Amino acid sequence: MKQILKYLKKYLAEHFNVWLYLGIAVFLGASIYWNYHTGFYRVYLTGPFARTGISFFYHCLFYAFPWLVGMGLQALLTRRAAFLQEPGFWGMFLVAVAAVALTDWFPHHRLLAEVIFPPEAYYFGVKTLWNLKTSFFYLIPVLLYWFIWDRKKHQSNLYGLTYKGFDARPYLFMLAIVVPGIIWASFQPDFLQTYPTFLPGPESEYWKIPKWVPVAIYEFLYGADFTFVELYFRGFLVIGMARWMGKDAIIPMICMYCFLHFGKPAGETISSAFGGYILGVIAYYSRTILGGVFIHIGVALLMELAAWGQIL
Repeated sequence: MKQILKYLKKYLAEHFNVWLYLGIAVFLGASIYWNYHTGFYRVYLTGPFARTGISFFYHCLFYAFPWLVGMGLQALLTRRAAFLQEPGFWGMFLVAVAAVALTDWFPHHRLLAEVIFPPEAYYFGVKTLWNLKTSFFYLIPVLLYWFIWDRKKHQSNLYGLTYKGFDARPYLFMLAIVVPGIIWASFQPDFLQTYPTFLPGPESEYWKIPKWVPVAIYEFLYGADFTFVELYFRGFLVIGMARWMGKDAIIPMICMYCFLHFGKPAGETISSAFGGYILGVIAYYSRTILGGVFIHIGVALLMELAAWGQIL
């Protein structure tokens, strides 16, 4: 834990700008209020409209906007903007936006579920294929970019996907700290509208297996999915972007990461900004994303367990 606190202290000493942090807080606060007051994400980025091709373009705008606002405000206030003249920077930015937009938009996992799974297991198929497609669309663009451009020149590992520099002990302590908050959240109505993210249905009876088996399969894929979320946000957008932006890569990542949570409970969206900041700082200095993977999977599964505890 001391090392993590050391990272945070060092980053604040090197990076803190009261007007920048205030500006980002106002921007994210206003965006969160607007989203949950109007229901923008659920109305315009999910449902039937989301299955149209033009919706992919709107998803690109939706995720590019917070990143560009965070980057632009930071560049304006710090006057560190030389990276804007680098074509490679913009190329990486376009890959990043396309990956997250495609992941959130791609609607055809439902069609695949209809083809692959029997009607009795359709819901199970949709939920598991969602996790698989999320992993696929985060991993493949990042992997291709690394293999074509970065494998030999800049990144000896895949954007922090390495055990080097990783120590599990402080992350266990961090998980212990958040347990009371998760337990409290599990008593809130909007929490139980979202969690647990999968409930067993007729698939277990159809396949003649215990109900815990499809739950276990889903939860495994749900947890594994967060490895690729960390690879994208803390790996690609922080460790990868740091070659051009240095420590300034973290703030834009936080803004985009916060918008990613707009379909989830408001409390989770707010906490994602703080969690993204801490995990981004850790990844920047440690050059490994495994701490974030550990925390992300741990928190996600603890939230699932808390929800199960409420309904069983």
